[in-house]
Amino acid sequence: MCNLTIYWKIFHRKSENVYLKFDRDSAILSCDNDDLKSRYKSFLQFIVFYLLQWIRTGKKRKRLRKKSHILVARYLADQMPATKSLQSHRKAFCLGSILPDIKPSFLTKKHEYFGTFEEIQGKMKALIDNDPKESKERVYWRRFGEVMHYMADYFTFPHNTNFTGNLYEHNKYEKHLKNHLKRYIESGAADRMVILPVNFGSFRELVEYIGNAHERYLLKERNIAEDVQYILRICSQVIHGILQLAAKQFGREDILIPAAC
Repeated sequence: MCNLTIYWKIFHRKSENVYLKFDRDSAILSCDNDDLKSRYKSFLQFIVFYLLQWIRTGKKRKRLRKKSHILVARYLADQMPATKSLQSHRKAFCLGSILPDIKPSFLTKKHEYFGTFEEIQGKMKALIDNDPKESKERVYWRRFGEVMHYMADYFTFPHNTNFTGNLYEHNKYEKHLKNHLKRYIESGAADRMVILPVNFGSFRELVEYIGNAHERYLLKERNIAEDVQYILRICSQVIHGILQLAAKQFGREDILIPAAC
């Protein structure tokens, strides 16, 4: 998202001009009059809360984002028909793929690579270290869906530092991305992509693969067609990599998706 600072000019007693300043990135509402600030502290906090809701949410935008992530989750599940555990818990996987946009933390946490990848690495490692059959499978696949949500966002242009557009342009881009993604998958074009799974020898190799891919992604401004291919390719490699490493750790080949996807 772009930086956003909003100013209000209000009037205090003795015709004194007072300015309120709201910075979206820091979520701080400041006032240049200490007396007014102390007397109306609760009111200012109320304004901050609704400003965050107005800027970060919006039913239409959230609806568009949910549809895109569910499309990706369904595509990934369709590529892994032999993974019975996932097929039994597709709904949990799809729910997980939209959960980060439903949680209250959505108001304060941007879904960007540089701000969240360290945390997501921990979630990925937990998936590798837990055998789905030995844990609550529904919870396992819901958490897997959450990881896929962040992977998709990392390779979506408006969620990166080289995007310079405003909030309207961000929303417009995501709307067109959703439509293009839907056509790409439903037309069968996504199924014709050749994605040869990488054989990751360790978790560190998987992390480095994602980091290197994102570094290449940032080399230039991206467009919707490129984003769709990046999202589907990277998410396919990551879900394969996590399951591949889990299969090696537990000696269970049934965890692993088919060799060709």
